Amino acid sequence: MNSIKISLKNNKKFIKMILLLLLIGFFIGFLLSKKLETEIVLEEIKSIEGYLNTNRINFLSNHILTLIILNISSIFIIGLIFFPISIIYEGICLYFNTYIFSQAFNFKGLLYSIIYNTLTKGIYLLLLLIIFKKIIILIKRVLTKNNQNEKKTLIFKSLKQISIYVFLIILNDILIFLIGNKILSIFLFIIK
Repeated sequence: MNSIKISLKNNKKFIKMILLLLLIGFFIGFLLSKKLETEIVLEEIKSIEGYLNTNRINFLSNHILTLIILNISSIFIIGLIFFPISIIYEGICLYFNTYIFSQAFNFKGLLYSIIYNTLTKGIYLLLLLIIFKKIIILIKRVLTKNNQNEKKTLIFKSLKQISIYVFLIILNDILIFLIGNKILSIFLFIIK
C-alpha cells in the first residue's frame, strides 16, 4: 500500500496531465454527442445481446497500428504530441460509450458502460499511459546524459520495458477478442 502512495506522490504531475487530457476528451465527446445524430446508434446498442452472441470484439489491428505510430514517432520526439492526442481520443470514446449506454438503458446503462469501458479500454489505456511515461523518462534521460555508452544502455533497457508493455497490450487484445464478448454477455443482466 505504501508503494502505491509513493508512486502516486512521485507521479502527481503526470497524473494531473493525464486527467486533464481525459477531461478534454470527455468534453469533446460531450460536444460530439450533442451534435451527432445518435438515434441509429441507440437502436443498434439496444440489440447488444445479439451482437455479442454473433461477433467478437476486435481492437487488435487498431491498437497495433496506434502503438507502431506512437512508438516510431517518439523516436523523433513528435510522439510526445501524438500520445496526448491518443489519450484525448480514448477519453472521447469513454465518454461516448457511457453516453450511448446511458441514453439507451438509463442508470442500468451507466453501470454496464463502466464494465464495458473497463474491459475494452481500461487495461489498454493504463498500459498506454505507462508506455507514455516510460518514453518521457527515456527522452529526458537521453537528453541529459553525455556518455554514449550510458545512453545506449538506457535506450536498450527502456525499449525492453516498452516492448513488454506493448506485448501485454497485444495479449490483452487477444484475450478480449477470444473471450471479451462472453464476459460482457455475462453482465447483460444489468441492462435487461
